[in-house]
Amino acid sequence: MALRAVFAGVGLGALGVAAAAFAPAGSTARQIIPDVVQDAQAQARRAEEPGACLALGPGGQPGGAVDCAAEHVFEVAASVDLNDYPGTVFSSTAYPDQKQIAAWDQQLCSGVVNNYLRGRFDTHGRFKIGALLSSESAWAHGGHTLRCGLEVPGGNGALLSFTNRVADQDQSLTYDTGVCVGAEHNMPTEPVDCSQPHAFEVIGQTDLAKLFPGRSDTDPPTEDEQNDKLKVLCEQAAEAYLGNAERLRASTLDVNWTIVKTQSWLVGSRKTVCFVARHNDQGFAVVTGSAKGDVLIDGAKPVAPPKPTRSTFGPIQPPSRPPE
Repeated sequence: MALRAVFAGVGLGALGVAAAAFAPAGSTARQIIPDVVQDAQAQARRAEEPGACLALGPGGQPGGAVDCAAEHVFEVAASVDLNDYPGTVFSSTAYPDQKQIAAWDQQLCSGVVNNYLRGRFDTHGRFKIGALLSSESAWAHGGHTLRCGLEVPGGNGALLSFTNRVADQDQSLTYDTGVCVGAEHNMPTEPVDCSQPHAFEVIGQTDLAKLFPGRSDTDPPTEDEQNDKLKVLCEQAAEAYLGNAERLRASTLDVNWTIVKTQSWLVGSRKTVCFVARHNDQGFAVVTGSAKGDVLIDGAKPVAPPKPTRSTFGPIQPPSRPPE
């Protein structure tokens, strides 16, 4: 598989072609808008190199390359020239349909991203493999390039910002204490204000490296070992977050936590979160308001159980991204 510069073989005389970005291989096309128009060619070359980090541009679209320490929404793993992909023949300038784009995404990007991260990609973590296809303008001029990379998906097709390169951080899917994560079709989506309908509220985080000191990448704790420790820690965190055990009981919310799967531990993920939620047959009940105050569960005030009980549900893996 040959990898080459994005605009190799493309006429660079037209600013529209040089400045045109890429559209991710998803249901909604995004076009990259370089942030330095007067140097569009250099910007385009920089933005397609492995390791390039792309900031959020106008209209919520991936923008130009920035220092990876700054907030960005896409990290480039590699650029694949589809002209060199076996069996690919472009007899016209017609832009590929979503079915074809999705096929390239699945067939090409998984291996490319895994190689980029030297086999240390956490498939259960916060990052998702994404792809940016040449814009329609660039495609019409022969630029048949697919860029594979990493992104953090949010709700409604939006991308969430992150900082630093993926290889340099723990890939666990976590949230800060006090964050509420929205609900859509009874499943978690993205962080929202706790006054808005949501699926769960984060009450704390745990670093398993501290709970299991000395455990190497090849010696992960079992799920039972994690559950034994996290059950106690998360119950304590819930009581502290809500004020006391009685307030936790009165909320009728379940205490939950995430665990680190063996595959995730092997690639370096160590972080888990404790959170409170209510569950139903469809998944998560819809909660409105912070657990610390007046809360509604599926639109109704909670009715506390008649006897003091611990409202512990158990591990949930993961409190994850929105459904594809």
